[in-house]
Amino acid sequence: MASRVLSLLLAGILAVPSHQASAAAPHLPESPAPPGLSRGPSEVTPEMRTWLRSKKIARAPSATRLRLLAKALIDHFELHRHEEEPFETVSASRAFEAGRGNCVSFAFLFVSLAREVGEPVFFVLSEAPEGNESFGDLLVTNFHLAAATGTPARLTVFDLAGRSSQPTRPFRPISDRTADAIFQSNQGSELLIQDRLTDALRLFDSALVLDPALPFTWTNRGVALRRLGDLGKAEASYRQAIDLRPEALAAWKNLALLLGQRLQEQQTSLRIPR
Repeated sequence: MASRVLSLLLAGILAVPSHQASAAAPHLPESPAPPGLSRGPSEVTPEMRTWLRSKKIARAPSATRLRLLAKALIDHFELHRHEEEPFETVSASRAFEAGRGNCVSFAFLFVSLAREVGEPVFFVLSEAPEGNESFGDLLVTNFHLAAATGTPARLTVFDLAGRSSQPTRPFRPISDRTADAIFQSNQGSELLIQDRLTDALRLFDSALVLDPALPFTWTNRGVALRRLGDLGKAEASYRQAIDLRPEALAAWKNLALLLGQRLQEQQTSLRIPR
């Protein structure tokens, strides 16, 4: 049971081409519009409120509410689990309706319902890699978004694995705005895997308007731009990721591949037949 649940947590997507895209200043649209893939990620529906009342979570002592909520939601997900279906990034309301979703979806669902019963929870992000997956020529590194309470020095984390007062990976608290940016960035990465490049780019741009300090979103934006043939803007996106986090290995790898491709094209153009 535990190992299967843990495998579903690998949802924070960082796309990196595993095969082989004049730096321009990164440019974001003034009014980006996501392609309407989801409702507001934190929406709480009347059905969700009815479910909360049926579980009597709000009536429980404050010290036990979050533990009871975590167990009820994990049971809800287990009841609706379909292993053959992908676990995508969906809003809190859609995750509740379907009884499924990845770690990002679960975090939004947990935070929304916890706040509905008066508990001051917040989002936390771990950027410690949780393994890689391959999708064609994309290598995907997974990070982890979760809900938490407490202080940065003593976090209690809630996710699909349950409740942990001693997380095994480093987490840092993030704002709701940054969490919304990660939500859109994650959906963009899923579209990138599907080769829906224009829609993916629109979501990356929208995410970066919310939080322009997410290195993995800049990297993924560069991947989309390279695949769309805009090598200059792709290079600029990779360099922006590196400026934000000099140790961003994915951005360095993508930049090296792009520059190598350019060098090869230049060498090819200089060949003189004898």
